[in-house]
Amino acid sequence: MDMDKAPLNRAHQLERKAETLSRQKKMDECIQCHVEAVELYKKCLQLGDNKQALESIQLQKEWNERQIRLLQLKKSYLERTKEETKYRGITLSKNSTKETVDNLEAKIFRNFETHDSLIGYLAQRGIIAQDRHYQGTIEEAEEKDESPFVVGNKHPKDDSIVIEELKELSGQLRESVQGMLNQLDDRQIKLEQIIEKVKNSKLDKSSEEELLIQLDDRNKEIGQLRAYIKDLELEKCDKEEISNNNLKTTTESSETSSSATEFDLDNTELNSLPQLEVNPISVPGIDISAFKQFRLPEVNRKLLGKSE
Repeated sequence: MDMDKAPLNRAHQLERKAETLSRQKKMDECIQCHVEAVELYKKCLQLGDNKQALESIQLQKEWNERQIRLLQLKKSYLERTKEETKYRGITLSKNSTKETVDNLEAKIFRNFETHDSLIGYLAQRGIIAQDRHYQGTIEEAEEKDESPFVVGNKHPKDDSIVIEELKELSGQLRESVQGMLNQLDDRQIKLEQIIEKVKNSKLDKSSEEELLIQLDDRNKEIGQLRAYIKDLELEKCDKEEISNNNLKTTTESSETSSSATEFDLDNTELNSLPQLEVNPISVPGIDISAFKQFRLPEVNRKLLGKSE
């Protein structure tokens, strides 16, 4: 076989290298080795003339093409697994964050309780101090015969009023913090939904790639079947044309043979007829000048018996 063996040997080396890279999970380099091997097999197909060798090389080329597609699927699977692992890490982080938020919530409400208890303590203490203050002020005013000092027409707030306002503000703050925590929970739920959608979209994309590969295989098979059917139709047309030509030739030969046979039969029948003897015919002499002597009335009278 007149074939350059260097491309074939190089292709085999690339196949062994691809196996090593596949075990190391270096998918891109492995795929590149198979692609180069396919190109070398194509070059070998152009150089050879042995039918069996060409069939073997063609099978090896197709095997490398299948390996390329399988490695691409494996690569997408590994990437998807990596994304899922990353997603699990994000989920664990979210759980720890949620625990932190829960602890923060408990801490905030403990502070509120402490604040409320302090306000209650201040309330009790303020009431007692207020009673003592007013009692001392009244006694001093009575002794000095003076009225208590008042700044303007606006009376200062009592401690009890201030404490009531602090209680009200504390309640409002509690409600605000509770609303913020509820909003945080809602955002957390929406974030989980978005991450789930992203994960599903990536899975759908991988499934779509697999379906596209299967569809490509079916399209190739359909193309091969169409080419095969076309070849069969051409072969059928050629056979019909050859059959028609043979039939036409046979018909013409039959017609020629029948014509020749009829001609031979006619000749045979003619030859079988007896030959006739032909005697010479003697024509009597006629004197034409005698006829010219008669005139038309005389001819009528003598030959036809008519009178003038």
